[in-house]
Formats: sequence, structure tokens, C-alpha cells
Amino acid sequence: MLSFVCARGHDVTSGMQPFHFGAGGLMSVGVPAMKLSRIFLFPLLAMLSVALLSLGMTAAPSRSADNVSLKEFPLPGVFEPYVIANGPDGNMWFTDREGDQLGKLVSGTGQVTLYPLATDARPWGIAAGPDGNVWFTENRGNRIGKINPTTGAISHYDLAADAQPWEIVAGPDGNMWFTEFSGNKIGKINPTTGAISTTSLAVGYRPSGIAVGPDRHLWFTSVDTSKIGKHVPATGATTYYDLGTGSIGAYGITAGSGNSLWFTVPQLNKIGRITVAGQVSLADVPSATSQPLQITTRANGEAWFTEASVGKVASAVDLSNPIQEYAIPNSPARTIGITTDAQGDIWFTTLRPQGAGLGRFTVTPIAPPAPGAQPAADPLPTISIPGKVTGLKIKWNKKKRKLIARWGASPNADKYQVRISKHYKLKTRAKKIKKFRAWQSISKNKHAFNKIKKKKKYKIEVRGTAKDVEGDKKVKYFKTR
Repeated sequence: MLSFVCARGHDVTSGMQPFHFGAGGLMSVGVPAMKLSRIFLFPLLAMLSVALLSLGMTAAPSRSADNVSLKEFPLPGVFEPYVIANGPDGNMWFTDREGDQLGKLVSGTGQVTLYPLATDARPWGIAAGPDGNVWFTENRGNRIGKINPTTGAISHYDLAADAQPWEIVAGPDGNMWFTEFSGNKIGKINPTTGAISTTSLAVGYRPSGIAVGPDRHLWFTSVDTSKIGKHVPATGATTYYDLGTGSIGAYGITAGSGNSLWFTVPQLNKIGRITVAGQVSLADVPSATSQPLQITTRANGEAWFTEASVGKVASAVDLSNPIQEYAIPNSPARTIGITTDAQGDIWFTTLRPQGAGLGRFTVTPIAPPAPGAQPAADPLPTISIPGKVTGLKIKWNKKKRKLIARWGASPNADKYQVRISKHYKLKTRAKKIKKFRAWQSISKNKHAFNKIKKKKKYKIEVRGTAKDVEGDKKVKYFKTR
């Protein structure tokens, strides 16, 4: 079994277990609570690979109109890459929480430069500022920092003791805005003078993520309460909007299109949208207990987010269309931070037993067919790894109450995964079918589903896999007699 080793030489494979949210903030199961928000993972093999790793794979497209390709960049000497930002210099900047350092990756060459911080600083959020510097938070250091991307010079600005700043963003007023998780405040710092001012929030709110909305106000989340907050910089007014999620709160947040923002609810395995008027809608993420964490958007309003516990990145056009997931090769992997660069590429942070890295998804639209051209018989997208499942056929054995699925074997797949939905009445619209039995892994291109009810509707899904890389799903709807 693959394992992670900490800086002290201890096996901490438990660090690959799901995150949980407690009084100390974001943690991973199996990590002592006294170690606030730490995974304590060490990339044992990172130093063995210093050249750019290009996987050369074409990932499953988010819809038939796009091709999505993935490249990965190793981060030698990095312990735990967390939040990532597109810097003012065109490079990718990231925080290394466990390593107490900042990192810069030149996307054209894969060259990595590391900038050490004070011991136990625990850098968290990072963002480009309007002054041409890169700004960041020190969660345990209780400071806001900035680094000159040209010279590497670092400056610090102290916060109150135990403020525990999390995320940071460039505000609409020219200031850098940040959240204080334990301080229960949002704050701003003037990039020119370094002057800091804070605003206290509702008792027990404990803010986490922060973003500028399409209304040019500050929107922020809390993993501890089921409310998203809005702060108007011009007036200082703060408003809260209930998500309808009980006591479970949101984490990642980013501006979307159509006067709305996207957000994640890790503990409920959901993503959501909230309009600037406070109207909320939610959707389940396909992979169970995936823990959607951080979220970003492309220029077209399409959301991309990390699934921290299952090593995937996913995209959503809106909440009425299916969420497309992309499995990261060579798992187990943890995906956490995510951002969009100036070209519209999606960047994210990864952590595997063999080391830390950054990933980049490039989305290339497929040209539409010429006028009058007939669509292909099967409009489902295709992938090169592990190959597309074809010719899915379903047969109903009424006497034995079985649905038998057969499909064309894929030469690239080493096994297949199949699942069937729970039954629905015939009048149920197909797109409403979202509850499934668990995926089953099989080696043959045939499978029988038992205990099937008569006069019901079912949805059957099949996909090929190769070395644990998941291919696109082939889908069939079937009504039993």
C-alpha cells in the first residue's frame, strides 16, 4: 500500500482520509486536533523528480463541445501545496502550509522557486494584489504578508493574536480583504500604507472563504454556520443569507455569471449558487464523500472545483446540467487549491505519496459541425484513456427480475464499472434520476442487475477504467414491463 511519510519519518497514511471540519478549522481525519489544520505530509519521492511531468493524456471532456487535456508539474521540496493563485507576473503562486513557504512555478518551463517563511507561519490564502505584489495569509503566524514577485522581498503585517487568517482576495476598493477564522472578523489592508481595519461578524460565525461578487461587494463563507455573508465596502453593512443546510456551512466561494456566485459545501458533498439577492440553489456532487473544497470560474461562468477526498477535479456549467468529474491519474491523490489563469486554463494543487505537484487543465472548444451536417449516432464524448464503452444494450428478464447489460469491449480498459439507479415511476423525467446503487467493478463486458421491479424506470451507467483512470460513462434508460 502506498503511504505518506512525515518529516519525522512516521507513516501518516491516515492523512489520505477525508477532511473534517472542527473547532480548529479544516483538518484531516487521524491528525491530532492540537495540530491545527495540518496534514503533516512529506513528499518522500519529490526530490527524485525535478523535470516537468507531462502526462500527455486527454481527459474526459466536460461536455461534447470541449476537449480537456491535463499536464502535471512536480514540486520538489514542497510539503503540502494548498491555495494557488495566478500571479501578476503570469506565474503560478501557491502556499505550502506544512513547509512554511511560498512557491512560484513558471508554467512555460516548470521551474519552481521556493520562498521560506518563519517557522510555524502556516501560510494559507494567496492572491495577486493591485500593487503588483502577491499577498498571502499566515494562519498560525497571525500575519498578512506580501512578496515582490520580481525581487522576492517579503513584508509582514501583524494581526491580533489568534486571528487565524484564512483566505485573501483583492477587493473592489483597491484593498486586500481577508477572513479571520478564530478572530471572527473580515478585514482589509491598504496595499500602499499597510493600514489594517477589521469588521466583527455575528457571534460564532468564523469566516473561511471570501470573494468579490458581481455586485462588487465582498461575499464570504463559514464552515461552522449555514450562512453566506455579504459586506458592502462603501457602507460597512453586512447581511447574511441562509443556505438551508442546517448547521453545515460552505467553504470555497467565487464569482460566477448572471449576478450569482458559486460555493462549495464540503460536509454535505454539494456545490451551490447564490444570487446577489440571496436566492440559493444546491446540487450533489456525483462522487460520494468527495468533499468539494475550493472553487474557481472561467470567463464563461463555468465553475471548476476540487474534490479533496477522492483526488478529482470537476466542472459545472450550471446546476441543471450534469457535473463532469475528472479523475487525476496515479491516485491516491488529494486535490485542494484551484484557480484560473489569464488563458482560461485551470490550475490546481495535488498531493500524492510520490510527492506534491500542480496540475493544469486546458479546455479547447470543439468546432461546431458545418451547417446541415448530421450529428453522430452517439453524441457522447470520447476519451483516449481508457477508451470509450460502446454498444450498451439492456435486456429485461421479467421472470427472474433481472436487467442484463452488455456492451462492446474497450481495448484500452483493464476493467469496467457499472451501476444502476434506484427505481422510479414511469412518469418521472429521466434527468431527475440521481439516486444510484453503488458502483460495481467487473472484468467482463456483461453484468446482470438483480431484484429489479416491474413497471419502473431505471438508469444504467457503464464506464471503462485503466490503471484506476475512469473513462466516460455510457448511459441507458430502461423501462421494465
